[in-house]
Amino acid sequence: MERFRDAVASLGLRLNPGQMIPNTVLLPDNPRVLVKQIMAVNQCRLPEPLDNLAVDEHAADAVTGFPLTDMQYAYLIARNAAMPLGSIPAQHYIEMEVFKTDETRLAAALNQVVQLHPMMRAELTDNARQRIIQHVPPVQLAVEDTCGFSEEARSAYLQATRDAMHAAQALSDSTLPFRVQATRLPEGWLRLHLCFDLMFFDLLSIQLVLRDWWTFYCLPQREAKPVQLSFPSYISLQERLLLTPEGQRDVTYWRSKLATLSGPPELPLRQAPERIHQPRMQRIARTVPAGLVNQLRARAGDVGLTLETLFLGAFTEVLQKWSRRDAFSLTLTQFSRRPFSPDVSALVGNFLQPLLLTCAPAPQSTLVERWIDLQTELLLNRLHSACNGIQVLRDKTRLDQDGRAFSLPVVFSNTLDADLRSCLPDTGWEGTARIAWCSSQTPGVWLENQLMILNGELVMNWNYVADLFPEGMIDDLFQSVWQLLYRCAEEHAVWQRGSDTVPLPAAQQQRRDRANDTGCVFPQRLLHQSLWQAARANPDKVAVIQENQRITFGQLAATALQWQAQLEAQVKVRPGDIIAVSLPQGPRMLSAILAVLLAGAAYVVLDPALPEERKRRLLERTDARAVLGEAALPHASSPWLSVGEMLTHPQAALPEWQPRQQVSDLAYVIFTSGSTGEPKGVMISHQNAVNTLLDINQRFQVSAEDRVFSVAPAGFDLSVYDYFGVLGAGGSLVFAAANALADPKAWADTIKQQKVTLWNSVPAPVKALIEQGGEALQGSALRLILMSGDWIPPLICRARFGSVSRARRSSASGGLLKALSGQSSTRLATSILAGPVSPTAIRSPISGVTCSMKLAKSARTGRPERFIWPVPALRRATLAIRTALRSVSSTIPCAANACIKPGIWGVIRPAAR
Repeated sequence: MERFRDAVASLGLRLNPGQMIPNTVLLPDNPRVLVKQIMAVNQCRLPEPLDNLAVDEHAADAVTGFPLTDMQYAYLIARNAAMPLGSIPAQHYIEMEVFKTDETRLAAALNQVVQLHPMMRAELTDNARQRIIQHVPPVQLAVEDTCGFSEEARSAYLQATRDAMHAAQALSDSTLPFRVQATRLPEGWLRLHLCFDLMFFDLLSIQLVLRDWWTFYCLPQREAKPVQLSFPSYISLQERLLLTPEGQRDVTYWRSKLATLSGPPELPLRQAPERIHQPRMQRIARTVPAGLVNQLRARAGDVGLTLETLFLGAFTEVLQKWSRRDAFSLTLTQFSRRPFSPDVSALVGNFLQPLLLTCAPAPQSTLVERWIDLQTELLLNRLHSACNGIQVLRDKTRLDQDGRAFSLPVVFSNTLDADLRSCLPDTGWEGTARIAWCSSQTPGVWLENQLMILNGELVMNWNYVADLFPEGMIDDLFQSVWQLLYRCAEEHAVWQRGSDTVPLPAAQQQRRDRANDTGCVFPQRLLHQSLWQAARANPDKVAVIQENQRITFGQLAATALQWQAQLEAQVKVRPGDIIAVSLPQGPRMLSAILAVLLAGAAYVVLDPALPEERKRRLLERTDARAVLGEAALPHASSPWLSVGEMLTHPQAALPEWQPRQQVSDLAYVIFTSGSTGEPKGVMISHQNAVNTLLDINQRFQVSAEDRVFSVAPAGFDLSVYDYFGVLGAGGSLVFAAANALADPKAWADTIKQQKVTLWNSVPAPVKALIEQGGEALQGSALRLILMSGDWIPPLICRARFGSVSRARRSSASGGLLKALSGQSSTRLATSILAGPVSPTAIRSPISGVTCSMKLAKSARTGRPERFIWPVPALRRATLAIRTALRSVSSTIPCAANACIKPGIWGVIRPAAR
């Protein structure tokens, strides 16, 4: 296929390795013919069909009608009120003002058009098909005279007419798929109100209707010559094309892309689409000055781009700034009139065929490189468009098998050719009439960027669901696209810029600057320093409780000193070395961890219940210098030190604090579960962990009076706060009984008996605690529940137990139920969201840590807004949080000095100090 690659390269396009290209069915031997064919496809003209597709003159039956196209069927399903953002029909509405028109002649010309184009007499049948009504009553042009109205009354009347024709029931009282009426205005003007059902028309067909209407108005005696190719015959030919080798090639092409087909842009939402029962479409429209169009056309030509690609690229560039992920897919609408017959260009019907386009910018690419890749992908997809986007979406839904329809509700609609010139240059009304109003609505669509010619000028319209997005966000996106277009026209350097082509809006940047202005510096400390100082200050205070054991701070520290001496007698320990601890959860394990840190090493916890091979593998990967545990692991590469029982009566006072490490040294290593492959170890330094512990204690006023019920395993990052955050504040730690580690009812009894005030875990144990032990917690001392790592079920937010039910507030935090958001088990919280829940709330970094907000897997700066995901379960949880609590705090976990993954709301990456 080198001929095809050479032809593509000659046009300034670029194929990536592995991209599928057409087979020889569509590749002529003559290179010039091949280049011409590729140029035609790049100009939005589909390749010609095979010669053996004969026209079926009997495609439509007078009784049963003919089938819907895939696009028509999608419209039929999408407008169902049970579908997200349904309950509205697909409509295009126009208001045209005509000067000194003969109204009777205008109505007669309209009826001639109705008789000329059969699809103007189309209707749906009861069995989800369509048919042509052969004889319809003459269309009456109702005219309302507003010449005597005041300006206010006339404006109110026009708006009421507009609303009525836009209403879902506006077309239900008519047998025709369009509706027309007129308003008489002062000074001889007549405003025509036209509403077309897009079930039966595409925008090019509407232009054909308007052209023929004006032709018959100017030439009433002109004979109407019906188009030889009928729309039912065209549908039949399109279906047969899919069965040809060309069609099967296209099916194979798209099926090969299903596994990697990205979802839609993950944009911030005010609420989930399922909650909007009656969508209201709003529009932002701006005329593109002719001077700017000419500048952009010249710049695009210089780098081998079409003007269509330039506008599409600007749209995707801004979407990537706001989207949670850089890679996403859009729906592109195209007028896919295949030249089955020379008459197809004059045929009226819904030829709309969605095309899917994945936008996945290459790392470190320049703007022009990204847009060349985008244009090449668009060309290849158009070359394989015998299989349309609706069919691809159906295949993707079947492949995912998650019970939800796969959809791409963000749309780019170019109603023009690739050079952004009208596909129908002369509609006849130019110079005689002007478009006074124009709007569209489509069920199921979130946001549509629409390019069209109005009154001879290029207009960029954005149609969007009013209540779906945070207030002002769409205006920000639109303005960003507009600014990028001007930069592309005026700044040569922007074409070679990397990923920083779209600046964050000033107001949002200021909010982030304020959030990042933490204005606090915590003291330089080691992870275990506060615990040791608490032990020296109150050695007789109970530190750890498990069943009948009550271990004091003095006993905990003295035991750690003894085991530290045993460790150093057998192993030479240096800062940065890793010592493993493999003991059951309880006071002995905590003393062993403290012994490792006192010796100057970093700890890693190996669950004794792990398979022996897994423990050996982890020891090898950490190069552990030794293991503190019970029974030795056979064939282990690290020496095994058996530890005894806790000291019950320490004989001497604890020595003064003598640090062995620097705050920048390694404190501990935690491994992921390995559910997505090989477990990954995350290395955390002392100061990075201490910043988080001190900040949480300060925000929630954790003191020596607090007790935490530690349910998190020692190999999970939440345990770090239990061990060193609460104990470091002088509080106490309560472990579950060894025989009740997974018994929520026993947890509840322990929490109440031991007067536990704090809980820190992922949401799942909290849910189990409420379901199985909620009643036992009535009247408990619980005052603060911290959750992280997963979605929060509504059940948790509605629960009433302990002091949480009284919604007592602490001065620094707001509510008592704190959502610590994040999805990785290897990361500590480094950002907290305080204050009322709001779609535009931003995250407040941990005090003393300068943070910068970045997109996941992207160098783009700043995530504009917090997300409310369009997932029913999360939507319900979010609503429940708002209902149950007046304010909820949230932290975003990440691991300092580690590979960052996106949390629930985004990514916080510590900036260079």
